[in-house]
Amino acid sequence: MNKKGVSPVIASVLLISMVIILAGVVFFWMRGFIQEPTILSGKNIELVCEEIIFRASVDGNQLFLTNDGNVPISELRIKIQNPGERKTIQIDEVTLNGGLNVGGTAIVNADEIVGAESLLIIPVLKGMKGNNEALYVCDERYGVKPQ
Repeated sequence: MNKKGVSPVIASVLLISMVIILAGVVFFWMRGFIQEPTILSGKNIELVCEEIIFRASVDGNQLFLTNDGNVPISELRIKIQNPGERKTIQIDEVTLNGGLNVGGTAIVNADEIVGAESLLIIPVLKGMKGNNEALYVCDERYGVKPQ
């Protein structure tokens, strides 16, 4: 008898191997779509943004900030709009002397805000993403227009 082809055992091993490899490829591909959430105070940081309460006022090139909420603000993004120009500046943790803590105030000098048509101050929070610290810029709807 002249047999040609693959034995059933080898065919089964090849089939199982292909299924395992395909499952691994799909797993790692899907993992790219699902991001690990950034956590602050045991909550998803996107939900913590809703709890932010802060005030801002402008006098010349000085920005006066007060954190009236229960969430520490690490940094700020300031969206500046002038006729024919839009830009965003970053106020980092160092400029805010360690951030805008709960009940804290800060005065920031920013020459870019002088004469601006419109300002929007957006909070940036610091949370944990896995074992690493990560910054999260809150949505613009949680921003404040200075008085």
